[in-house]
Amino acid sequence: KDNHVSKAQRRMTYSDYVPPHFCLSAPMRFPVTSGSVNYLKNISAWDCLDGDISGQITFTAGSVINTDTASDYKVILEVTNSAGDTVQLPLTITVYDSMLANAAPTIELSDYLIYTGIGQKLEPLDYITRVIYHNTEYELTDEEGTFAVNTEDWSNWAKKEFAEREPAVNRERFQINDMVNYQVPGTYEIIYELTDLEGNTGRMILTVVVEEQ
Repeated sequence: KDNHVSKAQRRMTYSDYVPPHFCLSAPMRFPVTSGSVNYLKNISAWDCLDGDISGQITFTAGSVINTDTASDYKVILEVTNSAGDTVQLPLTITVYDSMLANAAPTIELSDYLIYTGIGQKLEPLDYITRVIYHNTEYELTDEEGTFAVNTEDWSNWAKKEFAEREPAVNRERFQINDMVNYQVPGTYEIIYELTDLEGNTGRMILTVVVEEQ
């Protein structure tokens, strides 16, 4: 009542707080071009305090991508929420030659970025949805990871011609390089590769974040 000013401080703990998470709606693959590219168009971020914070995603200093040179580029994304918590995500952005890519098998995944806890191992084959090669769709079956084609709507002639060809997609040609250490928090990659009969290799990356829970 005498208008004296004072301050009090309290430490607040969120019992259910989780850091911001990123999400990829499509693979981080872009064709070679001489123009500008929006490399963030497939990336969003969500925070338990602020909700959608996709507009605050940035590349860290040193993240350089040459749009006119086919290669893999290691970059780091970061985003900060209103509590000042900054989260970084190392990613590989692939700039590819369209002609070479069109000749190779295309590997499609159900997800391109997965968060998991320590000790919670993923099964890489579970994330393959299909492979497209020469306009033919191959889907993963339950028979020990083999690939098959749905020929129900094909003519008898088309089925016969296809059956006489050596399969361009099978388990022996599919290589999965799982580099994830599920005991150590961090960001890792699972690399899928499929080489066809002509030696063309299709490649896809699944980014895996192992975090403490």
